[in-house]
Amino acid sequence: MKKTRAVNICDTNAINICAACILTALTAFAGVGAACGAFARAGITAGANSGPSTWQGVTAAGVMFTGESCPIEVEGELLTLDIPHFIGHGSTKEDMLAYGGKFAAEYTFKNPTADTVNATLAFPLGEQCPLSFWDEEADKHVYLDEVNADKYMVLADGAELNAELRHTICGYGEFDFAKGCKQLVNGYRAHGFFKRDTPVYKYSFTIASYDNEYFTAEAVLKNTEGLRLCGRGRLEEDGRDKTVDFSVKGGSLVEIYSIGGELNVSDIKWSFYRQTGPLGLVYNSVDARAEYRAEDFGQTTFEEYVFNGYTGGNGVSATDYYNGVLDFIDSRYKDDLLPPSFEFLDERTDFMRWLVYDLSFSAGQTVKNTVTAPLYSGGKYYYTPIVYTFEYLLSPAREWSSFKSLEIRINTPYYLINSSLDFEKTDYGYLYKADRLPDGELEIDMCTVENPEQKANYIGAILIGIMVMAGLLCIAPVIVVVGLIILLLIRAKKRNPNADKGGTNGFKPMNNFD
Repeated sequence: MKKTRAVNICDTNAINICAACILTALTAFAGVGAACGAFARAGITAGANSGPSTWQGVTAAGVMFTGESCPIEVEGELLTLDIPHFIGHGSTKEDMLAYGGKFAAEYTFKNPTADTVNATLAFPLGEQCPLSFWDEEADKHVYLDEVNADKYMVLADGAELNAELRHTICGYGEFDFAKGCKQLVNGYRAHGFFKRDTPVYKYSFTIASYDNEYFTAEAVLKNTEGLRLCGRGRLEEDGRDKTVDFSVKGGSLVEIYSIGGELNVSDIKWSFYRQTGPLGLVYNSVDARAEYRAEDFGQTTFEEYVFNGYTGGNGVSATDYYNGVLDFIDSRYKDDLLPPSFEFLDERTDFMRWLVYDLSFSAGQTVKNTVTAPLYSGGKYYYTPIVYTFEYLLSPAREWSSFKSLEIRINTPYYLINSSLDFEKTDYGYLYKADRLPDGELEIDMCTVENPEQKANYIGAILIGIMVMAGLLCIAPVIVVVGLIILLLIRAKKRNPNADKGGTNGFKPMNNFD
């Protein structure tokens, strides 16, 4: 008896689906193809909001000491956001090249001790900006970060400092500064299991079968305790045995990698089947066999395995890349089947950037330290005009031994329509002052008008109407298909659960300025 697998299609907290309707749909006759074809031929569209409704900007954060503790105090921080104009995915090349948005974080640091303090500071710059334009001369997309590479600057009392651009693997969920700092290791990071010279073995198999439709090839691997496995499949563990399954058809090539030790090919137990019926609970055997290709056996080291996908692009150093892979394994593949290679890790999109620099404080000295960098927004297309979003993380400043005051200035001709902090209107834009670090992060929404209009989104109503009609006509499979579409749409939008309200993360409405 095969094991059933739980499949999490998407987060369904926002919608409840009747279980009886799903079971009815799964056992009903098929008619989806004809219904979908009629839908397409009728020329019905999903509505103006059928494309991506948002894009994410680049989150910035305050500077921090990279060690365990630091006696340096923050007398005050002046954060200035210059937003002279907006750009988005629809902006022209000329508009992007002329973009002048930037922020400057000026810190007044004080050494209260009677000793000299040498500190290494790190300023997280977030992920790469997703905005780009097509350069006809270069015949490629050019990202704004490439254009603005020389606009990052670190000053100490007006003198420019040497700052090193470093990279760590992007985290998932909320940014954790303390964890990110620990990933900034000089040289190759040590690991409890993976060493640079740890052996990696490759085993190749050809699936011999006359069946040209996809089915499952399942391999039970014996005595794998203490080994890590790689391959394009799914892994289940049962004591000392590991079960890996692959989606294959006749002629498919299957590769299994073993890290830390060799496998006994003769001990691998293969089975082949196809899942059918309601919920895929019916298992039908498939006539196939796995033929071992001894000539393709290979051995390499873990370091060579890791650097199989390294290109050196985007300024990511070899050591930062290697350390990022280890962090990636520990966070995403801690107890799972590793991918057969790391070619899918993109130095542009999978790594975040840091400016790392040294400051020296003599006894009792006060230093003004300023970090200046381009300011990139996200956006909400479901407003007219577009609403632009900015985020700056204030919470890392809590790690300083003392933080006394904060002032935030927004220089802009535009409207601040939502904010996580209470700003006041000024001649130059907006101002926030506090004699302590506020709770939460700085998150703001801005627009060229004071009250943008949310676009009507007809897609939900259309799909729900189709579901109702399909139910009345007993075309159950259509219910399933359309229901899944709605779930996926809700999942895509759920990242911003308050989007329909014009705010995010509990923003306070700010469109009632005098």
